[in-house]
Amino acid sequence: MKTECITERTDSLIVLKDSKGGRSKMTFINSKNELVKEVEVDGCEITEGKKCDFLILHPKKVKKKTVNDEYFVELKGRKVKYACEQLEASIRKLSDNPTQKPKHAIVICTKNPLSSSQGQKLKIQFKKTLNAKLIISKQYTHKLS
Repeated sequence: MKTECITERTDSLIVLKDSKGGRSKMTFINSKNELVKEVEVDGCEITEGKKCDFLILHPKKVKKKTVNDEYFVELKGRKVKYACEQLEASIRKLSDNPTQKPKHAIVICTKNPLSSSQGQKLKIQFKKTLNAKLIISKQYTHKLS
């Protein structure tokens, strides 16, 4: 990844906001003040095609090896289905292992026009094809552990 697109953070609260002046925001609670990498995807790491807004990489030790928990985040108004397409494209380009490694795909939207059955279908599709837990919410806070 491009170093100019990565910000290393140890803040206890990491808040991602819509840079276009929208109301969407996502908060990560980093109570242990661990080193977290915030990757600016849209316009930096990926400059063409579909892309999400941010990728948060949270390093963890697994069997004496460091691996990153991956959190792909798209901050949106109401185009939830398009947000999911952006997340999928970003996962396929940037994930350590796009289909096998567990990861999170998060859509923060001010309005969710999808029916609950449409949302469920997308969640199943993300789990099946990308091994990603898809979260669609108006506001979301996630505790890193």
